[in-house]
Amino acid sequence: MPGHKKNWKRTRGDNMSSAFIFLTGWAMNETIWEPLLPFLPKKVHIEYLSWFHLSSVEDIDQRVEETLQKFDSVTLIAWSLGSIAALEAASKKVGNIENMYLFSATPRFTKDSAANVSYGWSNRSVEKMRDSLTANADTVLESFHRKMFSRTDKEKHSLDSFFKQQTQRNKPLTDLKIGLDYLLEKDVREKLHCIHVPVHIIHGKYDRIIPIEAGINLAGHLPDGTFHELECGHLPFFSLPETSAKIITCTSEVVS
Repeated sequence: MPGHKKNWKRTRGDNMSSAFIFLTGWAMNETIWEPLLPFLPKKVHIEYLSWFHLSSVEDIDQRVEETLQKFDSVTLIAWSLGSIAALEAASKKVGNIENMYLFSATPRFTKDSAANVSYGWSNRSVEKMRDSLTANADTVLESFHRKMFSRTDKEKHSLDSFFKQQTQRNKPLTDLKIGLDYLLEKDVREKLHCIHVPVHIIHGKYDRIIPIEAGINLAGHLPDGTFHELECGHLPFFSLPETSAKIITCTSEVVS
């Protein structure tokens, strides 16, 4: 893909025939997954995709498809925006996806009054957030980040750990705006019936970014969907990494 820098992807492990591929959420780099990694198999090849150095909304799906096609077998682990991209790729049957683990997932980020879907963000809220980035990106990002954590998460100091790990520096406005455009435009609800791999939806009970109703509804519309509810906010794998990892290791065929 022309114009891409090389630091949007990192790898770990030696087995290139199969891989765990991690798709992150909006405005996040791959270090967000670090709390989960100690509880996963050590020898599996891992690749991370984040949404920086983009030139268009289409780059997100293209990036996922190109990475999936590199491996004979993939376990796809995605979060928030990344979950929408994962569903899109799986609906097209790109690559050989064996299992999917989607954290805080939804097939559509915004509300759809025509379909009587009341959960999700209003289009206007996302548009306002996008427009505010130019004047005050740090404030927009900090407000969004704080919404990701529930009161229980904060009591466990997950919020403090997050701000120590994730900084707002070097996050280009163009990429942030393209990510929000993706959330505004993408809707994979009509494609869910095409996904026939096991999909585990792992959702926080107190998620204020993507309400738990979205995850429950998604699991119910997938041919092979399973729903897991955890006592946390928008970041189950960060707030409850060991519990999240157990769901993955107990339901996949990867040997540690």
